[in-house]
Amino acid sequence: MSALDSQARRPLQAILVAWAGLAGLIAWRFAGRATDDIYVTYRYAANLARGQGFTFNPGERVFGLTDPGVGVLLAAGHRLTGLPIPLLGTVATALALWGLAALLLAESAERGRAPEGMAAGTLLVTSGYLWTAQGSGPLFALLLLVGSARLAVAAPGEPAAGAAGVVGPAGRNYAVDAAAGLLAGLAFCCRPDAALGVALLGLLLLAERRRLPWAWGAAAAAVMLAGMAAAWASFGTLLPNTLAAKRAFAAFNAVAAEASGRPAVEFWKGAWEQWRGYEGRFAVLLLAIGLLGLPVLLRQGGRAGRLLAASGLTLAAAYTLLQVPFFLWYLVPTVAALLVGLPWGLGAGVRWVWRVQITGPSRVALGACLAAAFLFVAAALWASGRWFSRGAAGDWRLPAYSQAGLWIRDHSAPGDPQADIALEEIGILGYFSERPVSDLMGLVTPRSVPYAAQGDLIGAFLAKPTEFLVHHTFTFRGGTRPILTRPWFAAAYEEVARFDLPEEGGAIEVYRRRPGAKIPKPRPPRSHRPEPPV
Repeated sequence: MSALDSQARRPLQAILVAWAGLAGLIAWRFAGRATDDIYVTYRYAANLARGQGFTFNPGERVFGLTDPGVGVLLAAGHRLTGLPIPLLGTVATALALWGLAALLLAESAERGRAPEGMAAGTLLVTSGYLWTAQGSGPLFALLLLVGSARLAVAAPGEPAAGAAGVVGPAGRNYAVDAAAGLLAGLAFCCRPDAALGVALLGLLLLAERRRLPWAWGAAAAAVMLAGMAAAWASFGTLLPNTLAAKRAFAAFNAVAAEASGRPAVEFWKGAWEQWRGYEGRFAVLLLAIGLLGLPVLLRQGGRAGRLLAASGLTLAAAYTLLQVPFFLWYLVPTVAALLVGLPWGLGAGVRWVWRVQITGPSRVALGACLAAAFLFVAAALWASGRWFSRGAAGDWRLPAYSQAGLWIRDHSAPGDPQADIALEEIGILGYFSERPVSDLMGLVTPRSVPYAAQGDLIGAFLAKPTEFLVHHTFTFRGGTRPILTRPWFAAAYEEVARFDLPEEGGAIEVYRRRPGAKIPKPRPPRSHRPEPPV
């Protein structure tokens, strides 16, 4: 915004203040209400902050999180402030959304599109979809990538972002370019799939300059290599265990199992249901306008806007090809791109109507269409307000698993490796229980992956029977229900705690192993075969 005069900056400064207030209000309302998988990152961060290593279960070197940079950041924040890690995740999300909106607003204003930037930033800061992904790596990776795009030295004829540093022989500011590359590398550390965004940004810089961005690329590559070296030192592998675990997760979903021949359809079915859940009756029109706005953003936007649109589309295609079940955070960059593309598409329509030489009924009709489109933008904001008023962040998992986890923590000895727990959703329960967790899906327990790939929850449990087992009644599948229905279970385990949550629609139960209980021996994976009685 440095190229704007003081009078032009006033409304932009006012909207920044308003966004800060909105982000703070939403953060206060939904503090700590992250999804179960994000609590996996929170537990890694908590153990690191306690000096127990960057682990989910202390002593086990398993790369079970996809946003290691976020985990390190939250651990450092906890050590410095003493604030609970889930609260830090919420605060960091508020700052990330505000920062992303501010960076895109600055670029929009420089390109004479301040109204579009104001509308887009408001949609980002208030998006229920993005807030439900609080604490997740894509939000921070997106902020760092957009920051890198804004900071990198401008191509000839392009408005500069206003950074100062050491100027190279060709008028390039190599120090600032290196700093921009550092941000891009950190985006990869926050979320490995941000490597696609880093590559896209490199191509944008190459296209603008007609030469390789050496300083930017060298800095980005150095940080990415350092991150991979740290992963190897910590976990003995370069890639997270999550992709194999997520693919195995589909085997537990009967619908996905029946549709195994069309995983892309199932992925986008889940994505559509999630989008419709936030946007309600206007979901189709808002999606259509957002998609139409992406080409406008690619053509008329600045480097950051073009990167946002390109990375959103590229990641959507990549996750479709990977044939994984849908999870909300996979499409965070895509949803952000749609929310920004929506006002950019409408703005292009308004400017076209203003320029075109038509009069009479045709102009009136076009104006009416654009007015209706702007009502749909208002509808998106109304949907966000409805989401806020309902308190619809998260679901039954946080109140249920946190109560079960706290009970187990209070009724078992800290540091006791025998006080372990079995479950297939491990984030919230693991964070609050502070006890070893046997993950029946294999995210942090690799031995479970072959069983999960066959849908064999019972076999995954028998591979290492635990002291505690948790069961819930909130869904038809009931989590560990297949284990509870085995003939040997009632003689081997007893219910020791139950928490009824009628307002959430179910109950959660904690079972404990009876002393000297007889349990079937471990066996190879089976494809949904019943367990024989003992």
